[in-house]
Amino acid sequence: MSYYLRKLRKNSGKHTLGLLYIGLAILIVIALYGARAMLESAQVAIDPDTLCPIDGSPNYVAIVFDKTDAYNPIQQQFLKRFFTRLKSELPTGTRISLFVIEAGAEKRIQPEFVFCSPQSGEDASYWTANPKALRKRWKERFEKPLDAAIEAFMRPSTAENSPIFEILQIVALSGFPPGSEKAEKLLIIVSDMLHHTPEWSHYRGETDVNGLLKTPYYHKIRTDLHDTEVRILYVRRDGAEHLQTKGHAYFWADYLNSINGRVTLIEKIDG
Repeated sequence: MSYYLRKLRKNSGKHTLGLLYIGLAILIVIALYGARAMLESAQVAIDPDTLCPIDGSPNYVAIVFDKTDAYNPIQQQFLKRFFTRLKSELPTGTRISLFVIEAGAEKRIQPEFVFCSPQSGEDASYWTANPKALRKRWKERFEKPLDAAIEAFMRPSTAENSPIFEILQIVALSGFPPGSEKAEKLLIIVSDMLHHTPEWSHYRGETDVNGLLKTPYYHKIRTDLHDTEVRILYVRRDGAEHLQTKGHAYFWADYLNSINGRVTLIEKIDG
């Protein structure tokens, strides 16, 4: 065999091998993009306004803010840090509802704010998602609106009453809607926990749960939290230290237990 023929066959082999590599690379790219398309098509359908899964959320968080008194700068800083940490820990699809304790709030059945936490993009793969777009959506459609709402709720409004029982009833009805009974549910209450209405008032020293359970008022305000975990961020109020005692904290643990809530935290916040 001549030298030129051997060289031609050798080059032909290299050319064929090169084509095989190129073909293999094309197949890999097609497979990856196909997998990405399949994953995107399999994603849960969400409401474009709230970013919540249309078929229901896997987790529910309800946050109650007390606007009947002011939060000092230390308390505000504590709460900002707390909610920054909470946002980063929320599973994708968690439904967040915000409620306020203020004048007339007991007449509003719906929450002030409802949104679900979208995928943040932190752990997203480039091949199966778009991390940059996910991060932008999380920040613009979720983090910023939530931060703005929390900031607004820390500004006080004047109120003669502080209807905490009534707000908890509304939370059970609209913060944890039908179908959420068996889902993971968390209720966070940011308040001095000093309930005050004509029917019952901690300012009048009424802290006997057993006495409350026997009143017609209890039958009006009772509800069912369906085994919701409850965390209370207990806000100290100047001049109310004689009311915010251990007995007062026990009152709330017993009351929430009576409506099927599980108190896992009562924390006096800084300030």
